[in-house]
Amino acid sequence: MASGRPDYWYGMLPGQSSMGINQSAWLKEEEKLVDTDDTANLVEYTVPDNYILNVSGGIISCFAPGLQMAYVHYGGLDMGLIVYDTNIVLPLSPSGTYIVNAGETIWVQIYNRDSVKCLFSVVLIGFLEYKVV
Repeated sequence: MASGRPDYWYGMLPGQSSMGINQSAWLKEEEKLVDTDDTANLVEYTVPDNYILNVSGGIISCFAPGLQMAYVHYGGLDMGLIVYDTNIVLPLSPSGTYIVNAGETIWVQIYNRDSVKCLFSVVLIGFLEYKVV
């Protein structure tokens, strides 16, 4: 990308936001101790009126090694069962974002199938887009 400076210029150029004026960054994270053979819902979020949530990625992790399971639910749909070992980085959609409309809820359901209580952590990232009605 051209910056108007010669190639040998040493220094840092500040980044710029690539979001529009009707968009804002969104991040939701939560961690929870989950008992053996139990489930928990984490990062439950309902999209406010006049907004659309575009979820673009996330991380699901557990401090204990072993196969873990999670479900991502959004807007009445399911992403499906995700099986991972310790942690997984979710590029939720290689072709775009998952859209959650106003009034709809997104959440991650965690399953602890380990023989001990485990600490789970979930982070989802994306952006909120204001829709003028």
